[in-house]
This record gives sequence, C-alpha cells and structure tokens, in this order.
Amino acid sequence: MYELLAFKKSIDTILRTKYGHLTGRQFLVLDVVASRGGSATLTEVAHANQCSTQAARAFVNVLQDEGYLIVFEPKDGDKRRIDIALTEEGERLVELCPTEDKGEHAMAIEEHPDALITNASMFFERWASAAFASR
Repeated sequence: MYELLAFKKSIDTILRTKYGHLTGRQFLVLDVVASRGGSATLTEVAHANQCSTQAARAFVNVLQDEGYLIVFEPKDGDKRRIDIALTEEGERLVELCPTEDKGEHAMAIEEHPDALITNASMFFERWASAAFASR
C-alpha cells in the first residue's frame, strides 16, 4: 500500500512540476471526458473514476476554474444530469499524453505486476516531457 501512495505522490509531483496544479486524478477526469468524444456527464466521470458524484464534482470544479472543462447547466430542470465538455485547452492537454502501448508490453505487466509502477512512472514522465516541449 505504501508503494501505491508513494507512486501517486510521484505522479502528482510530475504533473504539478509541469502545470503547477494538475493532479493524477484531475488528469483522469479529463481523460474520461476525452474518451467519450469530448463530453460526458458528471455521473459518467464519477463511475469511471470510482468516486462519488460529489467528489467528481469537486475535481470538475477545479478543472473548470482552470479553463480545461465547461460545465453546462442541467437541461429541462433535471438537476441530476450535469453535462461536461473539454475546452480547447483541455483537449490540447489530453492530446499531449502519449498513447497506450498494447501487446507485448501489456503482457509483460501481467506477468510482472511490480513492473506496473515503473512503467506508469515512465508513462507520466514521457507525457510531462512532451507537454513541456510543446510550450
């Protein structure tokens, strides 16, 4: 458990070094919206991130304040449905993330689960480097 918490701290540190505010969980929120064509509901974001809608709303509010997301008012008075979309800046940020490597690499992780932490760390370092280089 300590290794996972240390890993989360490392991810957050890498992201904050490059962006000053973005955490791993906030990036995952952006990724959920992007994976649904640039728009999603708050419920979809919460389910994909395995958190409550209240927690997801807190992440979304921060990302909205930073200019990465737009939150639309509920339609037809249905306050249960909250739609969210990426801004151009949010799209740009998500596009900077390297694509996943499937195949042999994924099989190696299944055979050696401890490699997951190392590979994930390398993934975020590549992404942060690509983001920094584009500025």
